[in-house]
Amino acid sequence: QFISYPPSNSITGVIGEAVILPCYVVAEKIPEIFSVQWIFNGQSEKITVITYDGKNKNEKQDERYQGRTKLFHSEFKTGNMSLHLRNIRSSDKGLYTCVVSFNDEYHDVLIELQVAG
Repeated sequence: QFISYPPSNSITGVIGEAVILPCYVVAEKIPEIFSVQWIFNGQSEKITVITYDGKNKNEKQDERYQGRTKLFHSEFKTGNMSLHLRNIRSSDKGLYTCVVSFNDEYHDVLIELQVAG
């Protein structure tokens, strides 16, 4: 199994608070060069929330998520590809896909974020 699923695929966050959307990779060894992409599947559009490219170690965020998301860089080698989302808005409610790729394989996990007032 490459990606381990969270105990529940639905996470609830509270407006104004922070939440962690879990995504863990189980692999013998995670190579230096890999990429992680978090995609928000909204009603009318898909937004690439954040992308990390291991080749040049750079990270890009969508402006709607600017300053509100981060990845756990120090935990990448242990397989933690989770997304930390701060200052939750009601518009953040929806489905998020965590896509991890390396060695010409890619795997994804879908997580639903519920938002409470």
